[in-house]
Amino acid sequence: MHTRKMRENVVKRLLMFIWVFTLTTISTTLFAQDNNTPAKKIEGMVTNDKGEPVIGAAIKDRIHKLNAVTDVNGKFTIEAKSDRIGRNR
Repeated sequence: MHTRKMRENVVKRLLMFIWVFTLTTISTTLFAQDNNTPAKKIEGMVTNDKGEPVIGAAIKDRIHKLNAVTDVNGKFTIEAKSDRIGRNR
């Protein structure tokens, strides 16, 4: 009797492991980023409320972890592989 319960527990754990492994594999495949996405050259200028250039503002591609910083004229260029460019305030 005791051996039967142990065997049932082992089978349950094995099935749970297979289930979790399958879900992890499927989700990783579905949400994987396409590394073959061509980079886009994004150029711009950061200004404050008065229209003056902001020096040293950070521009980030959050997904691919690429960064750019504005120059003394507030201008920047970044090669981004994503449309998800955000502002760092």
